[in-house]
Amino acid sequence: MAKQEKNLKEILASNLVFFRKNAKLTQLDIAEKFNYSDKAISKWERGECAPDIFVLKALADFYGVSLTDFFKDKPKANKLPNKNLKHIIITALSATLVFLVATVFYVLFTFIFTATSIDPKYTWLAYIVAIPASLIVCIVFSSLWGNKLLTAIAISCLVWSATLAVYLPIELMTPFPNLGLLWIIPVPLQLMTILWFLLKSQFKFFKKNKNNDEH
Repeated sequence: MAKQEKNLKEILASNLVFFRKNAKLTQLDIAEKFNYSDKAISKWERGECAPDIFVLKALADFYGVSLTDFFKDKPKANKLPNKNLKHIIITALSATLVFLVATVFYVLFTFIFTATSIDPKYTWLAYIVAIPASLIVCIVFSSLWGNKLLTAIAISCLVWSATLAVYLPIELMTPFPNLGLLWIIPVPLQLMTILWFLLKSQFKFFKKNKNNDEH
């Protein structure tokens, strides 16, 4: 009985490694996904201990396999869907929705201004305002999916596009002297974004190296 249990643990440990590598994920990726430490994931994969049945079920659902696949001698690798592509498409659709709303406002205000004999030449600014709005959507989704690089890029673009959305209407309609000073504001914000990304990247790199050194 003890020997059979040992064999099951070894098969489970081997398959946990197999399915993780098939998904092109590191132990740290799985740890972050399921709120465990990378040490716990490493122990599972070395057969020192095993995740409980609820975690196993969650892992099976995540990998797109059944619970019994974890205990097969030669499990078959599933071709996992490209989640990054799916995330990009969802984000792009959401951002496009923002521009759809901007188009509705553009058309609506153009009709209203034309009907009331007001020059509608600035209604196109709705699209300028839509740029930072769409970037906020991108930040929300990239943060939700843990894509730090995309989040940092979206924040950087948001900082500059938001400044443009404030600067351009004022410059076109009621220009103020020294309005160009507005462009100084995004500089420290951009620097903070870069430092935040480097800090996050360095922390993850340190955790990965620590995990490799221990094993």
